[in-house]
Amino acid sequence: AYDFLNTSEINFNVNLWYNSTYSNQGKPRLLRIPRILNMVSNAFLRQFKSSTSRVLLNYVKEMPKAGTRIALDLSELLGPLLYSWVVQLLLPVFLISLVHDKQHMIRIMMKVHGLGDGPYWVITYGHFLSISFLYMLWLATFGSIIGLDIFRLNNYPIQFLFYGLYINLQIVLAFLAGIGFSDVHSAAVVGYIYVFGSGLLGSFLFQFYIEHPEFSRKTLFIMELIPGFSLYRGLYELSQFALGGRYQGTYGMQWKDLSNHDNGIKEVLVIMALEWLILLYVSYYLDQLALARNGACRYSSIFTRNFKNRSIQPRVPIKIPSSTITVDQENSDIFDEVTRHNYSLQM
Repeated sequence: AYDFLNTSEINFNVNLWYNSTYSNQGKPRLLRIPRILNMVSNAFLRQFKSSTSRVLLNYVKEMPKAGTRIALDLSELLGPLLYSWVVQLLLPVFLISLVHDKQHMIRIMMKVHGLGDGPYWVITYGHFLSISFLYMLWLATFGSIIGLDIFRLNNYPIQFLFYGLYINLQIVLAFLAGIGFSDVHSAAVVGYIYVFGSGLLGSFLFQFYIEHPEFSRKTLFIMELIPGFSLYRGLYELSQFALGGRYQGTYGMQWKDLSNHDNGIKEVLVIMALEWLILLYVSYYLDQLALARNGACRYSSIFTRNFKNRSIQPRVPIKIPSSTITVDQENSDIFDEVTRHNYSLQM
């Protein structure tokens, strides 16, 4: 909009009003304000001077602007969708491994050798954590070498903190989801559906809410409680800062950018840290509860089956040779198993 104020034949005074706000602050948008002002100046000269009078404005079309070159960048074409899929690919692998251990009774074998649930959790968690760390280290190193801006331009300690929190949250999520599955194939199908589904929903639904300035921040915070969406939000912020740094000839996200009100990675880090600690306790508690319930049901079914066989079959005197078994009562699992065995023999 133009406001000519007190413009007259001997006075040229004009204000130009324009909207400089955008919902997406990634790639810079050039408004070419000098060219618009030049059009008004030429119109003034033609009106009050002569039709041939004009003000020349050349070679400043996009001035000032950092030098750029056209290059194919995967982070610009696919954005955080591809990275969310790549990072989450380990979740179905961990879930399948946990359900496989349950199917083949690996934990019972460990208990027979004197190892309880605590060592199983520590060994499995450490194994998953080492795999995740090497996987993300290789991904970030390879991405930086081939020139992916999301890894190359953003601050490396910020990336280490973000990916470190998420891989721990992902491991705990695998433990929590593994409680509800008893078949490897079902766990694999659900795991991969979650990975690809969360990525697609994040790209085509959640990203729209992130970029919409009038969308409720509280609702957005609630949606970020889903680990797939919190990962997508963090990758989105990293990609946008890397994209802006590339076009401006600077760097991506730095520590000072965490205090930016529009940067949502700070709240994502807090959410992932709290979820990791809470879900770690919840998953361990539910795992112990599921083991206790399954053990009670198994013992109840054995007792019921033996009782039915005793009531149906005729009583035949059977001489059972006595044997003496020495049991170390400190290992409660072995002692309980031997007690149930002796009880079944006596019936």
